Amino acid sequence: MAASRGPGFPRYVHRMSRSVLIILAVLSGGCVLCGGSVVVLGLLGNTLEQGPTEGAAPTSSGAHPPELVGFWSSGASKLALFEDGTAKKWLRHAWDGSNTGNTCRLEADLTGAWHGGDGTLSLALTEGRWVDCRGEQTFTPTSDRYSWRLTFASGIGKKVLWLDDGRGETGYNRECEAPAGCAFEPKPIE
Repeated sequence: MAASRGPGFPRYVHRMSRSVLIILAVLSGGCVLCGGSVVVLGLLGNTLEQGPTEGAAPTSSGAHPPELVGFWSSGASKLALFEDGTAKKWLRHAWDGSNTGNTCRLEADLTGAWHGGDGTLSLALTEGRWVDCRGEQTFTPTSDRYSWRLTFASGIGKKVLWLDDGRGETGYNRECEAPAGCAFEPKPIE
């Protein structure tokens, strides 16, 4: 770093960056000792808000914001948002009986449409198939509206889509930029 300093380079900048590194090293060491290394990764991983650029015109309510297009995964729940407004959603959750003695599954393959604008995302699932512990269930179309925001999780190197339905917020990692043919897409329900 000393080689990059010119004659006008302020000394306090060098001291300040060295101080920041020392503080981070102390925090990191302290958290590792107490088993909180994940907290340090969260602090160092500084998520960056992604959203409409300042001064950009808001998208219309029937639009399909390109930053939302992709294949998104949140554990047992998967969501594919296509450029043409088509949406697919999957749910794969199984209980193996290890904690309760009960074995069960909850699975869904759902399709419909989506659109977004002004920080909201509407998802209308019009066709689908549900299977639960009792077997095949009748599908009832649903329509949900979420507020959304995008962040970047540098710790895992992925964009995260946060959907808030008013009861809570769920984060979906973007697994594929193109929603079609993503390796994370579940196999159809048997």
